[in-house]
Parts: sequence; C-alpha cells; structure tokens
Amino acid sequence: MKDDEIKLRSLAGEDAQIQFRENTDGTESRKIGGRFIVFNRETTLWDGVYYRQREMIANSACTAEFIKTQDIKLNLVHDRSLTMARNCKNDPQSTLTIEVREDGVYFECELPKCDIGDRALALVKNRTITGCSFEFREGECDRKETALDNNKRDILTTHTKFKQLSAITLAIDPAYSGTSVKEREAFQSEEEAAKESAEKAENEAREAKEEAEKHGKRKKE
Repeated sequence: MKDDEIKLRSLAGEDAQIQFRENTDGTESRKIGGRFIVFNRETTLWDGVYYRQREMIANSACTAEFIKTQDIKLNLVHDRSLTMARNCKNDPQSTLTIEVREDGVYFECELPKCDIGDRALALVKNRTITGCSFEFREGECDRKETALDNNKRDILTTHTKFKQLSAITLAIDPAYSGTSVKEREAFQSEEEAAKESAEKAENEAREAKEEAEKHGKRKKE
C-alpha cells in the first residue's frame, strides 16, 4: 500500500466517548461531541501467524497548529454526501470544533437542522451510534521491526506527523480493526511474504541439521 493512500482508523464505545450534550440553560441542544484520536496507545491492526502490525499515534502527529492547516469534515456513516459540519483551516465561522488534548483529539459540533442532522442527532441520543472513524494520510513515522518466536515478524509503526487529516465519520459499526480494505489487503500480502520467508528459514535450518547429523555419522564410521 502506498504511503500517500488515505488510511482509516476507528474508535468505539468508551474510547470514542460519542455523546449528546445538553445546554446548561435548559434550551434545546443539538450539540454532540467525542474523541476520535487517542495518543500514545498501541493498537494491533493485524495479528497473523507469521506477521503482526501494531501502531501508535504520538502527540506530535496531530497538533493544534497542524489542525489550523486542515480542512476537516464530519460525515455520517462513511458517506461523503452526508457532511454535517466542517472545520476549514480553523476558520472562526467553522461549524466543527476540533480540540487537541493531552490524551487525544476531540470534536464538537451543533448539528444542522436538516434531515441529515436530525438523523445523526437521533442516532447519537438513543446510543445507536457510539463510534467514529477518521481518515488521514501518513506523513512522518518511525518503524521498529522485531523477530518474534517461530520467525514471526512484528512491526510497530509510530506516527509522529500526519500529512493530512480529512474527515471524521460517525459510524454505527466503525471500520473493521480500524483499517481500510486496501490496507487489510496489504497486511495479507505481508503475511504471505512472511510465511514464505519463515518456511524458507525452517527448511534451511532443517537441511543444516540433517547435514550436521550426516557429518556426525561419517565421523563415527
């Protein structure tokens, strides 16, 4: 998978903290908010027999200064035609508020009075929607590879600077394992490559052992 591809990550339940927020003065509220990025926590994206891919997002990957340069949309159920709010390069008139905190990145918005906004508000209030996803392009990152038992490859990618943050999506069923279809296909290819490498290493070790045993027998004779 090319590094410039849009990647998808998701949070659900208590991690996302998606909730309806009432006004303190008792007036009607259409405000919702939640967290869509968690900092400094490892997540396993793929864990096969021969290959494991883990990921972590550092605080430096998505800073308040970075947010000011981005055009971020809040969508409903992964449909770009169902955009409900937008934060356009920190424009004061933006309808989507993004806040970077120590533990992650949060959003808040007043849902519009229209069919899309009404649907989203109802689904958040009745807890049908409890998760969200975000789309980004990878910028700078550190990759650490470790060889585990049985020749299994383990890779930890730490994102230190995003290239782009384009969308947040309210979702009933956040993306499987927080990844896109293309990315899962790439992980499957890595799994197959790691399997071939492991099997080759096992065959070479077995052949070396057999050769050593033959050599030992010849010495005894």
